[in-house]
Amino acid sequence: MAVPGSDLTFYKLDYKDQVYFPIAENYALRLHGELGYGDNYSESNGLPFYENFFAGGFGSVRGFKQNTLGPLSTPSQFDPYTKKGQPFGGNTLVLAGAEIVFPMPFVKDGRSMRPVLFIDSGNVFNSKCPKVSTVCDEIDLNLLRYSVGFSLTWITGMGPMTFGIAKAFNYSDSDETEFFQFELGRTF
Repeated sequence: MAVPGSDLTFYKLDYKDQVYFPIAENYALRLHGELGYGDNYSESNGLPFYENFFAGGFGSVRGFKQNTLGPLSTPSQFDPYTKKGQPFGGNTLVLAGAEIVFPMPFVKDGRSMRPVLFIDSGNVFNSKCPKVSTVCDEIDLNLLRYSVGFSLTWITGMGPMTFGIAKAFNYSDSDETEFFQFELGRTF
């Protein structure tokens, strides 16, 4: 929260939760979610751009490129590489997911590996549309993006490595999807 009287007057609320349920020996169900909202309490229009929420990729909706879901900036007429605009983020975040964690098959000591089957959903919305953004949607559950897939986290001497394959659903032409994703450094 930025305090009144400063140059920036905004607030952000973010709630994350996860819970594990044992479903059989060495099997677990993980449910997780995140809700975020931000706004200003002055005459400015929304959050500062660097405080916007982003989604897509590991930690949110796998199967979509990292931080690409939600509102986009206005495309530049001078830059041919930004024909559809760049991810701009938004002031509202909705994420949810479920995973089945199971033991690594054919491995005697699989304590350093965690395979999961998952379903992810979520998106970013912007109810305070800035002039530089072309896509500004109020919260609409029909615009949530979904993915299903398989992920494997392996603890190595370099740190945790995560590999994932995912199929994206309910995506639009402006979304950037990825079938295979890799991440180095995220912990269990």
